[in-house]
Amino acid sequence: MRSIQETKLGMYNVVLTSLEARPDLVAEIPALETAITRLKTKVVAIGITGQQEDLIISGVAVDKAMARKKLSIMGADIATLVFTYAVEINDQQLMKEVNYSATALKKTKDDQLPLRLKNIYDKAKENLTALEPFGLNIQLLTSFNELLDTYKDKVPNPRRAASAKKNIKANLTQLFKEADEILKLQVDKRMVALKYSYPDFVAEYKSNRILIDAAKTTTQFKGTVTRKSDGARVANATVKLDNTIYQTITDENGAFVIKEIPYGNYTATATSHGLETIAATPIQIKRGQINRIKFTLLSKSE
Repeated sequence: MRSIQETKLGMYNVVLTSLEARPDLVAEIPALETAITRLKTKVVAIGITGQQEDLIISGVAVDKAMARKKLSIMGADIATLVFTYAVEINDQQLMKEVNYSATALKKTKDDQLPLRLKNIYDKAKENLTALEPFGLNIQLLTSFNELLDTYKDKVPNPRRAASAKKNIKANLTQLFKEADEILKLQVDKRMVALKYSYPDFVAEYKSNRILIDAAKTTTQFKGTVTRKSDGARVANATVKLDNTIYQTITDENGAFVIKEIPYGNYTATATSHGLETIAATPIQIKRGQINRIKFTLLSKSE
């Protein structure tokens, strides 16, 4: 994903988070609700496609650990779309069959993970026609299946990888174009109906819509993750800004840094195996500044 695309995706997520925080206001304009749902569907599709692009490495061995992690996230995203559809039609069995989070998939044993991911693929394929309005299509599903094969083989076929990467780039370009059109021609226009009744809400929306050139900003989010029981720094902990693409892993000193983030309000989460997950107090990423935070994780026995 190119820098400008990552910046756009960050903006989409900030916009969606702010709109979803006020469902009472959005509900006053049913057409706005519909537009927001359409935008969210496109953003999910962009996230999945971006993960596909990251996984395809031409002519080199696939890093198994990274491929496993990204496949787990991608599988969970597809499972979420199927689960959403199952909720819509009240299919309890289907909900149960695809109820996997990224964390649960990451913890699955090596010999079981391909089976679970294949099951998610099969359920998605069985319901593909019904899932298209939810943002899933045959191209995404085919790419997911190919990447699952890549994970099994560990080394991608260079020719197939080059072709797949080219197709994914084209798909990403089209998805961003469609998301931009929804935002400009539907969400922006329909927000006007709230302009006089809720001016502050609309002003916040306009502020979140500003596209920051990530390549030129010095905005950073950095800090440390420690263990409360002994104060030790926690290496390889995952730190992410919820509902965005921005995440990283702490180094051997328990430190992390995430760069090129659109400014705005977020919630940050830190996770590490064997320790309790902790969500930080909502934080404000200020433009052009180094925004710091310290996570302290508890042992699960504490």
